[in-house]
Amino acid sequence: MAVWAWLCLVCLASVSIPVHAQAERLRVTGDMPARANALPRAEFDAIVAEATELADKRPGDEIVPLPDVWRTLTRDKLAAMLLMPAFGQIPKWPRTVLTDQAATWDLFDFTRPSDAAVLWNRLWPPGDNPQPNHGGALYEPDPTWSPTSVAMLAVFSCLPSSIWSSQGDPQVWAIRKNLPWRWGEQQSSGGMPWDGIRQCLPDNVTYWRSKTAANAMVEQVAAILTRKFSDQVLDDGCSRSGPDDCLVLLQALYGLDHDNARLPDLLKRIEPSFGLDRAVDIPTTGTSSDPSALDGQRTTVLRRWSFLRLKLPVLLQHPHAWPPGELRRTVRQVMETTLVATRLRSFHRVDALLGGIDLDSANLWQKLEPAQKGTIADDMGKLGGEYAGRLGCGLAKLDESPGSPSFWQGYVVENIRLGHGDCGAIRELRLSLLMAPDATTRKRSVAVLQPIAAELTAKGEFRERALDEVTESCKGYKPRTPDPFKLCADVAARSAAMAAAKKAAEPPVDPFKCGSEVIAAAEQAVHVVGNDYLGACRLDPSNRGRAIVALAYSPVDEKAGNPGSMDEPGDYDLDLAIFDVAIGEVISHSHEAGAIPSDAIRFDSLTIDTGHYVLAHGRRAFGIRTTHSAHCSGCSYGTAELALYMPEGPQLSKILETVVGEYQDNLTDSCPNGTSSRETTFSIGSGRSHGFADLVASTVTTFACYDEKNTPQKSKPESTMTLHFDGHAYSIPDATTPASGGKSS
Repeated sequence: MAVWAWLCLVCLASVSIPVHAQAERLRVTGDMPARANALPRAEFDAIVAEATELADKRPGDEIVPLPDVWRTLTRDKLAAMLLMPAFGQIPKWPRTVLTDQAATWDLFDFTRPSDAAVLWNRLWPPGDNPQPNHGGALYEPDPTWSPTSVAMLAVFSCLPSSIWSSQGDPQVWAIRKNLPWRWGEQQSSGGMPWDGIRQCLPDNVTYWRSKTAANAMVEQVAAILTRKFSDQVLDDGCSRSGPDDCLVLLQALYGLDHDNARLPDLLKRIEPSFGLDRAVDIPTTGTSSDPSALDGQRTTVLRRWSFLRLKLPVLLQHPHAWPPGELRRTVRQVMETTLVATRLRSFHRVDALLGGIDLDSANLWQKLEPAQKGTIADDMGKLGGEYAGRLGCGLAKLDESPGSPSFWQGYVVENIRLGHGDCGAIRELRLSLLMAPDATTRKRSVAVLQPIAAELTAKGEFRERALDEVTESCKGYKPRTPDPFKLCADVAARSAAMAAAKKAAEPPVDPFKCGSEVIAAAEQAVHVVGNDYLGACRLDPSNRGRAIVALAYSPVDEKAGNPGSMDEPGDYDLDLAIFDVAIGEVISHSHEAGAIPSDAIRFDSLTIDTGHYVLAHGRRAFGIRTTHSAHCSGCSYGTAELALYMPEGPQLSKILETVVGEYQDNLTDSCPNGTSSRETTFSIGSGRSHGFADLVASTVTTFACYDEKNTPQKSKPESTMTLHFDGHAYSIPDATTPASGGKSS
């Protein structure tokens, strides 16, 4: 074609060719060599002068109307001018007029995107304005432009801009250089479909055109690009790079028309270039801080992935264009490529080359496997089993598990069957599908899991984790078919047992508990100053309309209205009151100054004991219990105290005060971690003194020397003593009073 075009150009000045014939025969392409003297200089300058006159008459920024007949220019002469290097030096606006005229006369043509770029850069050298999308501003085509000329401009505007400067594979180049991969204004991260080019075309044909004309031009341009890109792929295969790269053209072709009947042949033409069935050499273990160490493998995987993501939808659209079994073979290649990419990504925390592609493709697999009536899912399950046999739990160490869920299900099932366990990936078993709404899914899930039925039904840690996996799915599930693994039944039984155990472990509900509002009301009633105190409240078991309230507080500067802080050392005053809850009045009250000591052995807690201290008919006492402990590094000492009070009209009389508990370290050479403790309880005796029943004190002393299992070793037998009421209080012989740490009477 180039030699024929040269012969025509030599005859331009003497041969008159009809316009329609010229349109068929004369086109200027990027592979035609430049001709500095294609036109005499005088003719060249005259044409430029006329173009300048037209440019000067342009109405603002609108297009320059082209004349029906030029005084100086013909189509032949313009074709010659386009080959002259001097054309690229014409001032901007007259050159724009001449460019528009060339496009209107359909003088531009190209075979490949790179050809179009060569031609355009000859007319508008780099640095000039306007430039196509690969180097500068967009050139807006006039409504008179021919479809082929608009198609050439669309190549610049709609293909990813990074392809024009790429070296080697343009997609790999763009990722490495952190460049956007855009089809027109549509961002693509490597997913499918690549519709950007189709969406971009209207942006290049709508200038100054009606909607009807624009739509017609879009279809013509799409047809031209489809024909040219298809021819190039069939002719060149994957032998070219940059803007002519086969994957770029295939992505464009798919975006132009998903239903293009030529796509299967084009994919078959280039498939051998990707070596889809060849293994990729990947280290089985280790990591690398240098991503370039596996650069070749990563590039191979990215190109394979891009091809397969193009092939798979076309294969589904045109299944009869391939031999039987092609879909199953391709899906296997997709999954294996996914695994290789995942393993490669695991070597680097941030993999710029492979990190941006969507390996998960959940929507793809969710649609693909059911649509193929289980055949793809079965194949993927078998493939997962093969990987389990080769690698054991190696794949489970990856940070992600993309691709076919059936693959990962088969992988984990086979690992369990082989005795490797679930590899920490029990979720991949998809046990919840056993409770799926449709019977087909449930039946298939049972079949897939049948090889590990023994492991699923045997009691043990794995069974418990399986129950954890299906707990949510079992809520409200009513079996429509028998569950051979009885998962939901055991979930229900386990939940009931856990609920019962939790309830049993909860402290019993205290029927005599009263709230903080009663304490606050009693505080106001007995005129306790300030609010920094320890308080306790409990309903009187003999009369629940009454509450027993205890308030312990520091009396420092009480007269000035500034009581001390509970954090300060010193004795605490104690106010006790029997309070009528209904009317908010105090029935009985006592105030004890310094009743509770607190120093190195600090006051810790205050509670009310409403045990069955019925000492005479209609006479019931209540107790105030306090605790103290040593607060120092290495200290281990504490006491518990009990004081009994008897209501006496508006007064409360203390009738017993004693230490009822004591613990401390008891370290010896034979027991370096020993402790001792003493605990005393009271019960009502059979005897009486001065009208009140005797109290029986029972004391148990324990010496503990903890072994490696933290088990106490021995305790002394219980000792008892009877206390008698002397008319004022119960007296305690000195011999029965604990030796230290408490307050005794």
